Amino acid sequence: MADITQGRIPPVFLLIIVFTAVSCLTTKSFAQAEEQPQRVRIAVPDGKAPVVDGKVSAEEYEGAHTIDLLLPDNSSAAIRLVTSGGWLFIACDIEQPYEFVNEVQFLWSGDGKSIDSFGFNPYMFFSQPRYNEQHDRTTFDGRRKFLPVESAGGWTAKANTDSKNRWQAELQISLSRLGVTAGSKKEYFCGFVVIGSSMDTTACYPDSIVRSNDPKRGLAAIVPASTWPDGESIARAEKEAASFDAEFKKDKFFRTMSTLAQRQAKAGKFKDLHITIDQMEKQLPGTPAIPYFRGLMREREGKLKAAIADFREAISRCPGLHPVYREIVSLYLTKVKDRDAAKNALKEYVEAFPGSPRPLVYAGMVYSELGDVGAARAALEAAYGLRKDDIEILKRLMACYIENPDDRLVAKAVDLIDRYAASHPKDAGAQAERAFFLAHRLYRFSDAVAAMDNAIKIEPDDPSLHVYRGQFLFWDGRYDEAVKTLEKVVGKITAPQLKPYAAGLLEWARQYVEFAAIEKKKRSEEAKRDDLPRVKLITDRGEIILELFEDDAPNTVANFISLAEKKFYDGTRFHSVKHGAYAQGGDPNSRDGNPDNDGFGGPGYTIRDESSPRRHFRGTITTAKGSEPHSAGSQFIITLVTMPEIDGKNTSFGRVIAGLDVLGRLRRGDYLKEVRIIRKRDHGYQPDKFEGPRKSDPFWQPKKK
Repeated sequence: MADITQGRIPPVFLLIIVFTAVSCLTTKSFAQAEEQPQRVRIAVPDGKAPVVDGKVSAEEYEGAHTIDLLLPDNSSAAIRLVTSGGWLFIACDIEQPYEFVNEVQFLWSGDGKSIDSFGFNPYMFFSQPRYNEQHDRTTFDGRRKFLPVESAGGWTAKANTDSKNRWQAELQISLSRLGVTAGSKKEYFCGFVVIGSSMDTTACYPDSIVRSNDPKRGLAAIVPASTWPDGESIARAEKEAASFDAEFKKDKFFRTMSTLAQRQAKAGKFKDLHITIDQMEKQLPGTPAIPYFRGLMREREGKLKAAIADFREAISRCPGLHPVYREIVSLYLTKVKDRDAAKNALKEYVEAFPGSPRPLVYAGMVYSELGDVGAARAALEAAYGLRKDDIEILKRLMACYIENPDDRLVAKAVDLIDRYAASHPKDAGAQAERAFFLAHRLYRFSDAVAAMDNAIKIEPDDPSLHVYRGQFLFWDGRYDEAVKTLEKVVGKITAPQLKPYAAGLLEWARQYVEFAAIEKKKRSEEAKRDDLPRVKLITDRGEIILELFEDDAPNTVANFISLAEKKFYDGTRFHSVKHGAYAQGGDPNSRDGNPDNDGFGGPGYTIRDESSPRRHFRGTITTAKGSEPHSAGSQFIITLVTMPEIDGKNTSFGRVIAGLDVLGRLRRGDYLKEVRIIRKRDHGYQPDKFEGPRKSDPFWQPKKK
């Protein structure tokens, strides 16, 4: 079953190193993002020519203009610029807050409008430069594709793949290809973008580029310290640039062979595949990508020991490849099924990066999956101790705390986010994170709205904050208030991801104002009759009382009561809990201790779908089913928030009338000790089972009306 959209719509964080004022590294409001940024003028000195090998030293760039930046996660970056002869040299020396740098883009413009983008992957195993030409376009606009030009473009790049805790990269660019006028003092514009990721997180600063879809906002003015080099120097550099073609031939060869290898793997032609990989190794010896790629292919073949050996070879060639360490751990866990070996590989990973929080965060995730709550908590606490201002680590640690039934740990999680917000009183993002935690994890919607109000006071013109405020109100059933909040900002939103979500949420809120009125009337009539069936769910966290909508979904209610009478549910677990969405249970497979088959079990039959008119308000119990019609059996879902996206798809057949706070405390793996019938009507409860074929049956045809 699909999850409801949770939390922030990911704002593609950005680790963005731009030649702009340091103040640009703070989150700008929406209104500010629409203004033309104030550029910083950078005077680039003329110095000696560095050796472009990706290993940056201050001595080699002595006299260069250096920009020292403090990044949002307390790591630092130094960017150095110098000209020599007809070349512009750029060096990046950045602490490694992210374990994998996906792309580096150097932006250059002669007029501040048309932009050339020089892009390469610094962790891509060997230098893999590409030249993309774009005219007043944006690298963040998914609707446009930038095709690589098979030409050196007058530049080359190198990256240092030997380091574990930092990364370095250098670019050498012909001033002729940049269009620099020899001997002049003309002003040009440049910027530098680095996109990096850590496991499931990609980060971006400042967010004004993402919001406006305009990379020009990341450009700074750049001038020579005296004048640009003379024409003879620039011409000589342009002639020398022809030697860079070799790097592009490597790039083209690697991409061509990679595509061929993937096709061969997909077709199962493993013999041909290994010939292709051997050819790549011969042409590009020492490239870490090749054993990594070979390992992935051998894993698909089922040659697991050989795959692990290949992964270790990739690490020996490039010690900083976090994803390869994780690949080994994952392989031991999922394919080899050796937990001890997985734990040993995990220990190697953590020890390989002393002082780095990222392996510890991954260790926390793995230990959590293994059910070792204590080890998971210890790993995350160690990661948090290394980088207390990293909100992603903090959120994982808080999630680990609240997964524990110990109320003291829940209180500790709340204390952590309260302290974080208090230590960033002028940071709207910090206040918003506190609001998200209160809403998504604790279902304290009124407190979450108040916390979001604090964020809005800091950034009143940021529409996303208003949208999330409306989301919390909607989840809590305060639909009138949600409409008022959303109507104020929906028309002002231009962000391509946020706009459709906000518009859809507003439409739902408007509909649910009417639905809530209908539901209120319906509940009043039911209260007068006071004869609907009721059941009590006795769980690890407490008791939940449900009232079942027999008048609206009689067959679904009959199925649930008949199974409860047979003690079918007793001793099962809530095998899936999606925060900000639902808790799911009712699968007999959850008793066997094998989580891999959870979600696939049932009573041995399915029942016919019913068109219940009842909507999915917070605390609604509804059927859990597959994509095919009439596929519901014993599994059920209880909604933790209002979930209109499953209206008409799942059959709502009851609601929580007591224990809503208990519902919010449910966690994956919690026991449903007993389903006890409190009352029922004076007749038998036998469901009408579905006996017909399924869509997967080639002879299945929808019945004609």
